[in-house]
Amino acid sequence: MSKLALIRNALSSRPSHQLRSAQAGSLWASSHRFLSTEAGTDGASSGAPFFQSSSDGLVYGRITGRVQNMLGKNMLKTDLIHHLEGSDLSFHDVKFDYNRVYFLTGALVQFPSRSSFENGHKQLRLKGGLFNLQKIDRSEWDIKSSYDGKAVLMEGIPFNATQDDLERFLSGCNYDSTSFQSVTRTERSDSDPIRIVMVRFPTQLDASHAYTSKNRSFCLNAPINMRILQ
Repeated sequence: MSKLALIRNALSSRPSHQLRSAQAGSLWASSHRFLSTEAGTDGASSGAPFFQSSSDGLVYGRITGRVQNMLGKNMLKTDLIHHLEGSDLSFHDVKFDYNRVYFLTGALVQFPSRSSFENGHKQLRLKGGLFNLQKIDRSEWDIKSSYDGKAVLMEGIPFNATQDDLERFLSGCNYDSTSFQSVTRTERSDSDPIRIVMVRFPTQLDASHAYTSKNRSFCLNAPINMRILQ
């Protein structure tokens, strides 16, 4: 082949090679931009919850007393909320924990934020450190039922009292007659056991009415102390 033919072939093949190179470069750049865009999208969507502040979420805690892990027989939710002053709590954020003989052993608290939980720690220290506060899982809160002020404890019921006697004692009150639960409790090691009966009411108002109208009344000549379970 002559030199002229070789030069002609070389010149005719260069544009085709350059075109293929340009197309390949364009495809590579396009695919690179596509992959970069996809990666950026995934990063943005997965990064949102990662950077979301956990301080905005609910935090759950358990409060117990430093003495025998008890909160006290007569503590109310209002008392506990006062001890946690500034934690932005309502009655619905507190569940009292009673044992099987209705001693108040602790309280579960739903704090609206981590800062609220930390404030609770601070307030308990400032108020004498009478109580312990520890963090718990939400599952403990979810499975814990609450009397919610709709149950009343009748303390000192005579051991020979029947359900008919209890119903006569609660005459004039709106209560659930199928809910009576009786237990025996000893207040102190040197005291005689007493009988306690718990009864439920449809509403908090019904329970409050029973408390105000029947507290210190008599059942079979025995004075009965009434206490609302929260």
